[in-house]
Amino acid sequence: MYEHMEFAKPNHVRKGMTPQESYWLEKIESEIERDKRNQRISGGCGLGFLNFVEQMKKICKLGSETKANIPCSYLFPREDPKAVAQIEKVEWSGVPKSRGSLLYLTKLFVLDTERDNGIGTNFVQEIKRIVDETGMVLFLRAESFSFSNEEGGLPYSFYNMDDLLQSWEAEKLTSNDGDMVLIEWYKRLGFLNACTHDGDIWPVKDYHKLDKQFLYVGAKNPDQDLYLNRTNESGMCAFCRNQK
Repeated sequence: MYEHMEFAKPNHVRKGMTPQESYWLEKIESEIERDKRNQRISGGCGLGFLNFVEQMKKICKLGSETKANIPCSYLFPREDPKAVAQIEKVEWSGVPKSRGSLLYLTKLFVLDTERDNGIGTNFVQEIKRIVDETGMVLFLRAESFSFSNEEGGLPYSFYNMDDLLQSWEAEKLTSNDGDMVLIEWYKRLGFLNACTHDGDIWPVKDYHKLDKQFLYVGAKNPDQDLYLNRTNESGMCAFCRNQK
């Protein structure tokens, strides 16, 4: 025996249509209006992660387009890459609205031959611009690193992107003494120190110093205050709060 099925009801039944047809037309019109509203809010490029990727593709080559086929990575500038960044879509379980809006800048590297030429600064400024336009939120941990054939070993130098990408996924990282310079660099670029921890997903580590944790909230994100609260002592975990 078939069970009786009840369909969602429309606000009103349209002339010449069944209630079910009226309901689905209302739903379609509502989604169209929502998309138009997001377009108006964002100045035309649209909000959200998919729009972030589309905008990044205009200035970067995707890592998936290279021979190395590295995911979640963007090579800048698109025509002749000199820098590469890995940016992952993530979420904070303690912030339900972060799903679809939160990005983690895992690592960023500029070819050795291009250091001090402004490539890294230009790249980050472009990432910020797109984060602003698409209403995303970006966080990172500012720790300088190099690549090596062993943990803590002597760092490699890279003079072309192909060589760099071969080490990108199977890298062994080695830290260096550039943390203070990196911290000041992100501050100059408009990033804010904030708590980036979130329970078991993003747990506290002893080396997660507050002055190395950074947050950038896109200008068109509808929940700015929710994220910016993490820059305040009241919005931090106990570990970060104790470093204020």
